[in-house]
Amino acid sequence: MGLEYVSITTIHSAMNDQPVIDLQRLPPRRPASHALGVPVDDSGLDRAGARYRAPAAGAVGAHSGQGYPSADGECLGAGYHLADGARHTGDEINRLLRAAADGQYAGLLDYTELPHASCDFNHDPHSAIVDGSQTRVSGPRLVNLLVWFDNEWGFANRMLDVARYWLSRSAN
Repeated sequence: MGLEYVSITTIHSAMNDQPVIDLQRLPPRRPASHALGVPVDDSGLDRAGARYRAPAAGAVGAHSGQGYPSADGECLGAGYHLADGARHTGDEINRLLRAAADGQYAGLLDYTELPHASCDFNHDPHSAIVDGSQTRVSGPRLVNLLVWFDNEWGFANRMLDVARYWLSRSAN
């Protein structure tokens, strides 16, 4: 079950350079107040994906980063266009994701079907938490997922993982 294309929309909490009140400056969407509106901005995810996953270059599209009035907790909507022609169900996709979260990707990936809001993931150490209650399959090959994360906390935990790795290598 390979991936042919990926389309991502990030929905993030207020950014440090986003004003509390609307401003008059360019670009037109960026100065919108995080408390009063939902500004849309380029997320840069497609460029980051192309940099680090050369085989996927051009196959990852990141539409926008949409800010919402929240202090923390983010999510992304991801549409995966599967390369094979087989039909897959949401339950089958969720079983695979749950197995990955319990197995090879434990600590990095988590899985839930509980009704959550963004604030429920503050200080969650995982890089991604799949919300299985929102998994949808459209047609034979399009899988849509909702993935939660605390961007800064998850990133800090990955940096700790890297430090532990290098410390363990230098000890040997």
